Amino acid sequence: MAHALSLKIATYNMHGIKQGSPYLKELCCNHDIIFVQEHWLAPFNVSLLDDICPDFVCYATSAMGEVISNKLLVGTLWWCCCVC
Repeated sequence: MAHALSLKIATYNMHGIKQGSPYLKELCCNHDIIFVQEHWLAPFNVSLLDDICPDFVCYATSAMGEVISNKLLVGTLWWCCCVC
């Protein structure tokens, strides 16, 4: 008899790691794969996502690297996403 496998996938727009991390932690308890948008982390801070869900492997990117190295961020939100 074959067993049915279940894979739970979520997508979440964080609107920043500070306000969004509590719900991401909750999603980690109930899902196998989570697509996260708008974590708003610089490249040197994307490892903070690993601390939220230590049982997950997180692959993250940030488009803020070049802008941060050239000037101060002002008023514009930058594309950032990850898969946990």
